[in-house]
Amino acid sequence: MKKTRFLVLVLVVSIMLVGAGYAYWTETLTINNTVSTGKLDVKFAGDPDVTLKDDAWFLTDQIFGIDFTAKVRDNTNGNIMDIIITNFYPGAIANVSFTVKNDGTVPVMIDKVNGIIPDGTKNFIENALWFGVNEYDAYNDIHTFIGNLPNNWNNIVIYPGRSQTYTFTIRMPETITGDSFENSSGSFSLQLDYIQVN
Repeated sequence: MKKTRFLVLVLVVSIMLVGAGYAYWTETLTINNTVSTGKLDVKFAGDPDVTLKDDAWFLTDQIFGIDFTAKVRDNTNGNIMDIIITNFYPGAIANVSFTVKNDGTVPVMIDKVNGIIPDGTKNFIENALWFGVNEYDAYNDIHTFIGNLPNNWNNIVIYPGRSQTYTFTIRMPETITGDSFENSSGSFSLQLDYIQVN
């Protein structure tokens, strides 16, 4: 019986030591999480390029008195570009080229293009000018032109740190005759809305 008690005692002590052994063998794993978001930041990369030409009564590429200013507006973080063309006439063409830079950390592309035409200039803009993505593909209606810009521009992805050049054309058709739209002016704005590409 003494042997049995001794055996039971040894067994109990052994089980206690095994339990104590489990208590001493532990390890903790920790997962630290930090999530930060990127940024979407596009801007015009420098002043636009405007090329003028005459496609009507005069020799091609002879320009008579047309002048322009084209620059990115100061203090706008590169987000507003102004183009002013003066002394335009029937048969004149202005090819505008501008570059957009992705200074953000995510790829982007154009989601939509909004056109804004002030009420006082609608007649001139809607009836005296044609617009296109190049000089050979002109629409005689600015609304059709603006509506088709996303089809021409929105599948172009601009990756972070990269740039993309876009072009469009403003043309006064040579079919305008007489005094129609002489000494007239008009303005319009294009707003390019960019989204991130997933």
